[in-house]
Amino acid sequence: MAGGGIKHETLDDGTFSTTGASAWDDFHNIVENGSGQTLGVGTITDGQYVIRSGNNFSGTSVGPTGPTGPSGANGTTGPSGPSGPTGPTGAAGAAGTTGPSGPSGPSGPSGPTGPTGAAGGGGTPSGRAVFAVTEMATNPGTTALTAPSLLFTLTSGVPYGFKFSLPWKVTSTTCGLRLGLLFPATTSFAISARAFTTQTAGTGAEQQGQVMGSGTMISMTASAPTAQNNFAEIEGSIYTSANGTLQVLYAANAACASGVVLQAGACGSIWAMA
Repeated sequence: MAGGGIKHETLDDGTFSTTGASAWDDFHNIVENGSGQTLGVGTITDGQYVIRSGNNFSGTSVGPTGPTGPSGANGTTGPSGPSGPTGPTGAAGAAGTTGPSGPSGPSGPSGPTGPTGAAGGGGTPSGRAVFAVTEMATNPGTTALTAPSLLFTLTSGVPYGFKFSLPWKVTSTTCGLRLGLLFPATTSFAISARAFTTQTAGTGAEQQGQVMGSGTMISMTASAPTAQNNFAEIEGSIYTSANGTLQVLYAANAACASGVVLQAGACGSIWAMA
């Protein structure tokens, strides 16, 4: 190789002398620059590319791969494919927190009035009660004293039922008891008083009497069964024709120095029937 190319000519002398052979090689052998490597030439047909393979040149129908070119522009998006089949339903999720209550809706119209019910029974009678916090004054005589804690105010034209429970005591059991009531004018009344005359049960152990009018006293016992907590009671009904007061009266059956006393805890109750 000389002058950077391949020459296809022989020396002018046309001989195969040693000098000529060397000159032939210089012009017909392909020597690589730098390494000095002689390269052979294989079969190269018309139209093929020349490619080096090791220390030889040979023909190939495919040329060497060129450098990668720049990316081309994106093409247009193709049409959407058909929808796939619906997948199975997933598991239910956990319940969410309860939201705030909404506002109350408007009230609906009132319903029709129901039928009138049956008439009710009569009401319970009005009632009142009194009791003695302390014992009454001692009464040694037969003149009646009023019991200041044992009274009720009555209204004209009203029927009443009532009852007084009267524990009583004496210093000497030789003193007996008389009882009565004060009350206003009446249309009618039915009143009784009773007391025990002995602590022994049986016939004759109780004395009873009917109150015949306001201020009328009934002799209950000639003597007291015991010194204290003796039993006595007044009860009945009264239908007034005037306003006034219903009040207990008490006295000794006969004059006695020790006298009789209505004890603390004596009580009464009354109820209007109309």
